Amino acid sequence: MEWFSLIFKIIGEIIGFFIDRMPHHTDKKKQPDVPKQTLKIITMPYRSWWHMGGIDNHPAMQIVSRLSITNLTNLNIKIISAWLKKPKVQCPVILPGRKHDIIGPYLIGEGEVIFWVTPPIKRENQTFKADIAFVDQFGNKNWVKGVEFAYR
Repeated sequence: MEWFSLIFKIIGEIIGFFIDRMPHHTDKKKQPDVPKQTLKIITMPYRSWWHMGGIDNHPAMQIVSRLSITNLTNLNIKIISAWLKKPKVQCPVILPGRKHDIIGPYLIGEGEVIFWVTPPIKRENQTFKADIAFVDQFGNKNWVKGVEFAYR
């Protein structure tokens, strides 16, 4: 019977050895340090405009801006969405030529946002001015303030 308890003791020590080296659920995973601003986004000259359109036979403003985007971090940043501040409208961000909305370290790229606002808040031939937030996968809002949209 002594050999039986010796085998259990050895098996217990082996299991204990591996359990001690396994990550525990109480251990916090190390998250990368993410700055509050992960992207630098600027509008391209003469590439932000709006015009009247329609959605389901209702008038709507189509608001378009083409952008230059730079990653300020060494992390892969994913742009989840874009928001107009006022009126509060959300849209996806289009990054031409990419399979995913991932911008790798320091990569400079072009993007485009297309918002639809209904009912329209401006009349034809008026300039529209707004702030746009670009939200990354960490929830950071990267703001571009005072974007002017000329009527076309």
